[in-house]
Amino acid sequence: MDKALTFMSLAGTENLSEIPNQYDQIPAAELVESFDWSSTPLGPMADWEPTLKSTVKLCIHSVFPIAIYYGPELINIYNDMWIPILKMKHPQAMGLPFREVWAEIYDDLEPLFKEVLSTGKGKFEYDRFFFLLRDGYLEETYFSFTFSPIFKDDGSVGGIFNASQETTERVLSNRRVEALSELGKRTPGAKSLENACHLVTRTLHEKNKDISYALIYLIENSTIKSTLQPREAHLVASTFDEDLDFVKCEDGVDEISFVPNKSRRVLPDYLLETEEIVDLMLVPDEVNELINDDSKFELSARTGEKFIASKDFLKSWPLHYVALTGLHITITLKNGSSAVLYPVTTSSSGKSVLTAIIILGINPHRALDKPYIEFLQLIVGQVCISLTHGKSREEERKQAEILADLNRQKIMFFQNISHELRTPITLMLSPLDEVISVCSHDSPMYSHLNMIQRNTRRLLKLVNTLLQFSRIEAGRMEAIYYEVNIGLLTLELASNFESMAKSLNLEYRIEIPGNFDSMLEKKVFVDLDMYEKIIFNLCSNAFKHTWSGNVTVKLSIKREENKELVVMEVSDTGVGIPEEEIPKLFQRFYRIESRQSRSHEGTGIGLALIHELITRHGGGIKCKSKVDEGTTFTIWFPTGHEHLPPGRLLFQKDMKEGKGGQYMGQENKLFDNKQLYLEEGLQWIQNNEPEPDEDAESSSDEMIVDGYENKVDHKGFFTENFENNSRIEDDPIPISGTKHVVLLTDDNTDMRNYLAGLLKKEFIVHCACDGREALKKLKKLKNPPDLILSDIMMPNMNGFELLKSIRSDSATQLIPVILLSAKAGEEASIEGLDKGADDYLTKPFSARELIARVRVNIKLSYLRRQLFLQQRQQAETKQLLFSISNKIHSGFNLQKTLSTAVEEIHRTLSADRLFITANDQLENGDAIIEAFSAKDKSEKNIKGQSLKFNSEQIRLHSDPVIVEKLIKELEERKLLDEDNENNENDIINIIDNANKALAIMTGEQNQFFDKTLNDQLSGPSKKSKNQSESLISPVSIIQSSDDEDLEIAEVPSFYSINVQKYVSLLAVAIKVNQLTWGWLIVHRPPNSAWSDSEKEFLQQISNQISLAITHAKLLEDKLRREAQIEAARAANEAKSQILANTSHELRTPLGAIIGVLSAFEDTALTDDQKDMIQIMTRASDVVLAVVNDILDAAKLEAQKIKLVNRTFELFDLVEKTIEIFGEKAGNKQIELVLDCEPNSLPKEVTSDPERLQQILMNLLSNSIKFTENGQIVLKISMIPHEGTEESSVVQGQEVGKKAKLHVELTDTGIGIDPAFINDIFKSFSQGDASMTRRQDGTGLGLSICKHLVDINGGEINVVSELRKGSRFWFTWNVDIPAASMFQIPQSLDSLNGQTSLTLPSAERYERVLIIDSVEVARYSLVKLFKSNVDKVDAFNSCEEGVNAVRQMVEKHNEPPYDVVFFNVYEENADLVKNSALQLRSICGQDLSIALLVFWSAKGRALGRDLIQQIGGHTAALCKPIMHRRFLDCLRNKDLFKQSDITSPSKHDRGEYSYVKSLADIRVEKYYHQNRSLNTSRNEKDSMIVRNNQENDQSADPMAIDEDSVIRKEVRPQVTSSGSAETVIGVKRNVTDNNLRAQKSRSRKITKSKCILCVEDNPINLRVIQHQLAKLGYPTLSATNGQEAVNLIEAEITNSTSTDDSPRISLILMDCAMPEMSGFDASKAIRLLQPPLSKIPIIALTASAVQGTRDRCLESGMNDYLTKPLKIGQLKEMLEKWLGDE
Repeated sequence: MDKALTFMSLAGTENLSEIPNQYDQIPAAELVESFDWSSTPLGPMADWEPTLKSTVKLCIHSVFPIAIYYGPELINIYNDMWIPILKMKHPQAMGLPFREVWAEIYDDLEPLFKEVLSTGKGKFEYDRFFFLLRDGYLEETYFSFTFSPIFKDDGSVGGIFNASQETTERVLSNRRVEALSELGKRTPGAKSLENACHLVTRTLHEKNKDISYALIYLIENSTIKSTLQPREAHLVASTFDEDLDFVKCEDGVDEISFVPNKSRRVLPDYLLETEEIVDLMLVPDEVNELINDDSKFELSARTGEKFIASKDFLKSWPLHYVALTGLHITITLKNGSSAVLYPVTTSSSGKSVLTAIIILGINPHRALDKPYIEFLQLIVGQVCISLTHGKSREEERKQAEILADLNRQKIMFFQNISHELRTPITLMLSPLDEVISVCSHDSPMYSHLNMIQRNTRRLLKLVNTLLQFSRIEAGRMEAIYYEVNIGLLTLELASNFESMAKSLNLEYRIEIPGNFDSMLEKKVFVDLDMYEKIIFNLCSNAFKHTWSGNVTVKLSIKREENKELVVMEVSDTGVGIPEEEIPKLFQRFYRIESRQSRSHEGTGIGLALIHELITRHGGGIKCKSKVDEGTTFTIWFPTGHEHLPPGRLLFQKDMKEGKGGQYMGQENKLFDNKQLYLEEGLQWIQNNEPEPDEDAESSSDEMIVDGYENKVDHKGFFTENFENNSRIEDDPIPISGTKHVVLLTDDNTDMRNYLAGLLKKEFIVHCACDGREALKKLKKLKNPPDLILSDIMMPNMNGFELLKSIRSDSATQLIPVILLSAKAGEEASIEGLDKGADDYLTKPFSARELIARVRVNIKLSYLRRQLFLQQRQQAETKQLLFSISNKIHSGFNLQKTLSTAVEEIHRTLSADRLFITANDQLENGDAIIEAFSAKDKSEKNIKGQSLKFNSEQIRLHSDPVIVEKLIKELEERKLLDEDNENNENDIINIIDNANKALAIMTGEQNQFFDKTLNDQLSGPSKKSKNQSESLISPVSIIQSSDDEDLEIAEVPSFYSINVQKYVSLLAVAIKVNQLTWGWLIVHRPPNSAWSDSEKEFLQQISNQISLAITHAKLLEDKLRREAQIEAARAANEAKSQILANTSHELRTPLGAIIGVLSAFEDTALTDDQKDMIQIMTRASDVVLAVVNDILDAAKLEAQKIKLVNRTFELFDLVEKTIEIFGEKAGNKQIELVLDCEPNSLPKEVTSDPERLQQILMNLLSNSIKFTENGQIVLKISMIPHEGTEESSVVQGQEVGKKAKLHVELTDTGIGIDPAFINDIFKSFSQGDASMTRRQDGTGLGLSICKHLVDINGGEINVVSELRKGSRFWFTWNVDIPAASMFQIPQSLDSLNGQTSLTLPSAERYERVLIIDSVEVARYSLVKLFKSNVDKVDAFNSCEEGVNAVRQMVEKHNEPPYDVVFFNVYEENADLVKNSALQLRSICGQDLSIALLVFWSAKGRALGRDLIQQIGGHTAALCKPIMHRRFLDCLRNKDLFKQSDITSPSKHDRGEYSYVKSLADIRVEKYYHQNRSLNTSRNEKDSMIVRNNQENDQSADPMAIDEDSVIRKEVRPQVTSSGSAETVIGVKRNVTDNNLRAQKSRSRKITKSKCILCVEDNPINLRVIQHQLAKLGYPTLSATNGQEAVNLIEAEITNSTSTDDSPRISLILMDCAMPEMSGFDASKAIRLLQPPLSKIPIIALTASAVQGTRDRCLESGMNDYLTKPLKIGQLKEMLEKWLGDE
C-alpha cells in the first residue's frame, strides 16, 4: 500500500474526467484468443494443461466477473465482466503478472495467495476495502470475492480462480444513509441558528468519510428597495472547531457555542483564504469574472456540471458568487482536492431567503459523480431543515423575551397610573362628600352630585382592582391572614345583597349552618379584604346575569386527603355560560359576550383576580354552567395555617391583646368595597322599574313639518304628497310647538338619566336599557321616533346589532341613528358609519354638540324621506310605463294596444276622461279618436269621432265670446240633444263656420287675441287682468317654430265640442319621426291645475305610445320585406330551374350539331368548307361551355352537385391542365410557370379530379385573359390536415391519411378593383364592363369555383392590387391512399419507374446549366432538375453564365455541363445565339443546347431560325415545359439532333374532357393575327392594308404565318376579280393613345364597295367575313369602335381630291364592344366631314329588345340587324343600302 501511495495522484477527480474510458472497447474473449501467450511464462495456448484450458473456457463464457491467476507469477486472465473492475488497466492487464497489474494491493493480498497456493483451500472475503489505482486516482473501493485453487493434472495447485463482485456502491450508500440519518436525529432540536450550525458540523465531523470537512457561513441580509439583499457572511461553525462550550439541556439537545477566548479553530493550509466576516456588498474582480465569463469553467464528464479546474484562480472562497447567483459551485483547492459551496435557504414570510452558505469538502478517494452530488444535495436539504428549526426556535425565544418585557412594562404602567389616579380621585371624593352633606335633598343639584359621587366611586373601584392585580403580577401583594369565624363573616358579607334581590324580584338563599364554625376542626385564616372581594364579585356576577329564579350562597365542609376544606358555592338560575367558554373564564381581560346581562360594564379581570386571591389562600375555584339553566362557582381553601406564610398571620388573641395594630386599619375598607359593589346594583334596580304609560305621548304622532301637516305611517314614510310643500327651513325644530321623538338606548343608568334630562328640554324622549328593549319600544310606539340615540357597548343586544335590525326592517330603515361610544379614534368612528349609522359621537361630549347633532340629523331625515318618496313615485311611474310598454309590444293590433294604454293611464292619473287621437285619418285632414276612457262609466264613448286640434282650435274653444255664440247656435239648432245621433257632423259644420266667422271678427278683438297668444308663447304678458278675464282664458302652449307643430297645450277653460262642456284640458303631442301623429288629451273639471309631474308623466306615456306606433310600423315593414324576400327567393329558385331546364334543352340540339360536325373530320372538303366547319366547331364548344357553366351554377344553387372521388395521379393532372393553356399564353408571350417540386407531392391522391381541374382551368383562363405581359405562376404544395391523424375510409376501403392541397395562382395582370373584390365570387358578377366584354365570359366561373371549394371543405380567396396583379389561392382536401403514402422518390431511376419513363443512367445527362432572366421561371426549373441530375446551376444572364463556365473549365480542365437551357425571347435571340456558340467553343461541340421558346407560331419560327444558326446538338422546346418533357430531354440525346420544334406532349384529354374553355385558343389566335398585333413600334405611324383573303397562306386555315412580316412598301396585289391594284399606304393624321388603335390592321381597300366589319368577337367576325365573301364584298375589320374611327380617319388622310366617294361603302357595327361601344363610334362618325359622315351604319346586336333598337337609331345608325345573322337577311340589308351590285 505504501508503495502505491508513492505514485498516487491527488489532483482531484474532476480534472481526471477527461481521461478516456476505453476499457470496454476490446472484448476480453477476442483478446484471449488473439493474445501471444508464447511471450508469457504460460507458453502457447496449445501447450496448456487441459484443466487450465477448461477453466479459461469457463471464465470467458461466464456472466460473472472472473479472473484467473496462473503459474508461479500469477499471470492474469479474465473475462468481459471483469473489465469494469480493471477500468483503465484493460487491455494491458491481460497476460501480465498480478504483481504488475495490482501493485497497489499486492502486499495486502500476498498472504492470501500464499495460503491458497500452499494449502489448496479457498478463501472468501466480504466487503474487503482496497485503494485501487484504476481510473487515474487512488480510489476507495470495496469487494466481496473468493480465491479458489486450480489443480493441475498431477494434483498440485497451479493457479487461483478469483470470482469477485464490487460492492463499493452498496457500502457507500449505506454509509451515506447513516450520515443523513444521524444528521436528522441530532439537529432538529436546535435552539438557535448558531446552535444548529454547530450541531451540523459536529455530526459531519464524526461522519467524515464522505465529507472531509465543512464550514458554515451565516448570512446577514438587509432590505434594499423592499427586497432582502445579502450583506455580510459570518463564519459560525466548522469541523475544525475545538474546545467548544457545551450546555446540557433537559430536552437532550446540547447548547453548543464558540467562545472566542476559549474555543479554537485550526484550519489546514490547503484551504482557500478563510475570513471570519466577509462583506458581500463588495464583489471581488475574480467573482465578477466568473459571473460574466464562462470560460473559467470546465465541464465535468461525470456529472455534466461546470467546475473550476484551475488551482490558482481563486484566492478566497467564492461566497459572493453563491450569494449573487443562488447556484452551487465546485472548485479545486491548492492540494488538488475539491470542495462544493451550496446556498442554504429558509422560508421567511412566504419568501425564500438565503440564510447560510455551507462549504463541503470532497473525499479525495472518490470521484465527484452524480450519486455523490445527489448525496451532497440531500445533506444541504437536511441542513436547511435544521437551520429552519433553529431559526424558528430563536425567533420564538426572542418573541417570548419581548412579551415578558412588555408584561413587565404593563405592570409598571398599571401601578404608576393607579397611584396617579388615586390622588385626583381622593381630591374629588372628599370635597364631594362635604358638598353633598350640606346640600338640600330638594335641590336640583342633589341628584347631579349623587351621580358624580357614584361614578367617582366606580372609578375608584376600577383603579383599586387594577392596582391590586398589578401588585399580584409583580409579586408585591402582601396579605394579612386573620383568624376569623368564616361562617359569620360569610353570612355578614352575603347579607348585603338581600335588598338587591328583593328589588330585582329574585329569591336569595344563604345556606350557612348556625354552628358552622364549631363544626370545623381547625381555625380558618383569611385576608379580609381579599375574601370580601371574592364574595362581592361572585354575588354581583350572579345578580348581574340572573333575570328570574334564585341566587344561592352555600357554605360547607369537605375532607380530602387528610385535609379539611371550606367550600363555598355561589349558584344562580341565570343565562348560563357556554361550555366552550368555561376554560377561558379565569384568563385576564377575557370577557364573554353574554346574550342577557343587566349591564355591559366590566374590565374582564374580576374572575381572574378571584382566581389569584383564592390561590393565595391555598385554595382553588371552578365553574359549572349550562346555558339557560344557570351557573355555579365553587371555591375551596384549607383550614388551619400550615399552608400560609407564618409571618403574615394574625390570631384572635393577638388582636385582643392589641397586637397587629398596623393591620387593623384594613377593616375600614370593608364598607368601602360594599358601597362600591352595591351602588352598581342600584343601577340594575332602576333598569328593572316598570315602563311608563305611552298613551300620554300619542299626541306627538301628529307632526307639522314646515307648515305642511302630515301623518306618519307605520313604515316611517309620509303618506301625503310632498310636491306642495314649501322648502324646509334652516332650523325646523321645534315646529309649531310640536316636539320630535327621540329613542334613547344606554345600559348605564346614570348616563341614560343624564341624556334623557338633557334631551327632554326640546324632544320627547323614550328610554331603553339595551338594544332588545329598544326594539320592544319601537313596536309599542304608534309612530316611529324621529331619531334613535344609542350606546354601542350594551348587554343582550349591542348598538351595532340594534342598528342592523333597524336597517333591515322597511318600517324603520329610514330612522336616523346616532351611536355613542367610549371608543375614541378614527377607526371606531369609521366602523360605526360603515355599519349604517348616520352619526357617531365619542364620549365624553358636550351637551351643545349633542343637541346640535340631533337637530341636524332629524332635519336630514325629513329631506331623505322626501327624496325617497319622490324616488318611489318615479319607480311607480317607471313600472307603469314598463307595464304599458309590455302590453303595447305583446300584440300586433295598434287599436287594442292604444285602448289598453288609455285604461292603464286612467288607473294612475286622476282625470274625468282621457283619449288618444290620430291625425290625417279622414279625407278632410281631421283627426279621429282612436281610444277613449272616462271616469264616469255611464258617459258616452266618443271613440271613432272626428276632432280638430291645433293652435287655432285652442284659440277658438278657449275664447268665451266665440264659445258663447257657438253654444247659442247649437241650442237654437237643437244640436245639444244627446239622443240625436246625427249631431256630430252638424257640430263639425258649425265649428267650420265658426272658423270662418273668426276671420271676419273685428280687427281689435282678433288683434288682441293674437297678442295674448303670442305673449303666452314668448313670456309674461303685460296685458291687463280685466282684458284677460273678459276675452280669453289663460292658455299654456309649448310649440316649435312652426305654429302647427304643437308639443304640449294646457288650457284651464276649454269648451270641448265632443263632450259638449267646459273642461280643463291638458294635451301632449304624440311624435313619430319628428311629426305629430296624434294627441294624448286629458280632461278635468274647468280651472283645475296640472302639476309638472303630471305633465312629465304624460310626456313619458306619449313617448311610449310613439314607440308602440313606430314598432307597429316597423313590424309591418318587416312583414312586407319578408314577403319580398320570400318572393325574391321563389323567383331565384324559378330562375335557377329555368336556367337548368334551358341548359338541358340546349344540350340536345348542341349534341346533334357537334355530332354532325365531327362526322366531317375525315371528309374531303375545300379549304373554305374546312374553315367554316372549324368555326362552327369552336362556336359549338363555346356554347357548350356556357351551357355547362349555367348548368353547374344551377346545380350548385340547388345543392345537387356532389363530388365523385376516385384515385388519380395528382402531378400528372396539374401538368396536363397547364399544357392546355400553353399556346394561349405563348401567343401573348406570358411566362406560364409551374412552381412545384415533384417529390413534394404524393404520386396518387383520392378526390374528384374533374372538379379540381375545372377550378384550375377557370383560374388559369382568367389569369391569361387579364394578363397582357409578365408571368403567371401556379404554385402547388401539400400541407397536413389539421386535427387528425387517422386514416379515412371511402367506399369501404381505407385511403390513408387526409391531407390538404394548397394551390396558389399569381399573375401580373390588370388586378381587381377593390370595390369589386368583395363580390368577385358571386354569380354573374363581373368587373369592368369594357374589359369583360373584350375577354368574354358569363360571370359564373369564380362563383362555380367558390361553390366547389366549399363543397370540398376548403377555402378560396384572392388578394389583388389594381394594375399590379392578383393572387388567387384555394385549399382542396384530398385523401392519400395507403399504397401511395410515400413521397415521390428523390432518385431519377425511381421516378422513371413510377412515371413509366426509362432513363438509363449511362445515357442521361447529369450536369445541367440554366440561363433564364425570369427569376421565378429559373427557380422552378431548378426545382424540376435538382432531384434528377447530379448538378444543376442557374444564372440570370448569358454573360454571367458564360463567364462562370469559362472559369470552371480553366480550373478543372473539363467541361462542367452536358446540356444548357436558354430561355429565348425576340429581344435576346442574338445574345442567346452568341452565348451558345461561345459555350460550344469552351466546352466542346458535344455540348447540347436546349432553347425554351413560347408556344406560338412566332416562337416556333424563332426557334427554327436559332437551331439553323447555332447548329450542332440543338433543340427548341415550347414552353411551358413539364416534368415529363424535361425527363425526355435528359434521357433522349437524339432529341438534339433533329431540326424540328418539340411541342409539349399532347395528352389524352378524354379523361378530363368534362370542362371546356369559353373561347377556343386557335380561334383567338386567328383573331390576333388579323389584328396585326405584332406591328413593331417603328411602324406605328403607317400600315399596309391588304385584302383579307391574302391572309390564308397556310394549309391550316387557323394557323398563323408569322414569317410574313408587314413592311412599308408598295407592290402589286391581285384582287378577287383578278385585276392588279396598287397597295395604298395609309398615313395617320390623328394621335391615338389607345394601344389597340395604334395596332390597327392592314387591309386592302378597293375602289369597289368595301364593307367595314366592326366586331370584337373573333368567331362572329370570321362568320360575317365569310358571309360577305360569299356575297362578293371585300371587307375591312376592326375590333372596337376606336379602331373603326381610326380607319375612317385614315380614309380622309389617304383620299385624293378627285375622290368623290369614300372607299368604305357601308359599316356593319356591333353595339357592345370594349374601349368604345358601337353607339359612341356611330356618334363620332356622324361628326366627321361628308361624305364619311354619310356612310350607312347597320347595327349588329344580340339584344332583341325594342329599347336597343331605339338607342341604335338615336346614336346615328341607319338600320338594325339581330344576331345570329343568316346570309339571306344580310343580303337583303346590303341590297337595301348599296343597291343590287
